[in-house]
Amino acid sequence: MALFEYWNQNGFQSPIPITRQKLMAISKINGLATYHKCIRDLNEFGYIKYEPSKNPAVNSVVSLLV
Repeated sequence: MALFEYWNQNGFQSPIPITRQKLMAISKINGLATYHKCIRDLNEFGYIKYEPSKNPAVNSVVSLLV
C-alpha cells in the first residue's frame, strides 16, 4: 500500500523514485531485513520492478507492473 501511495503522489507515473527511509516510515516497517525481504518478494512475484541504487545520493526506482 505504501508503494501505491508513492505512485499516487507521483501522479500515477512510472517509474517511482523511492527512498528507503520514507517508504519504511509510510509502511510502518522498522526492520531493514523486513524491508528488503518485502521489496525482494514483490519483485520476484512480478508485482514490481525494483532497480536499487548503489549510490546513497540517488533514489532507487520502482515500476508498478499493473
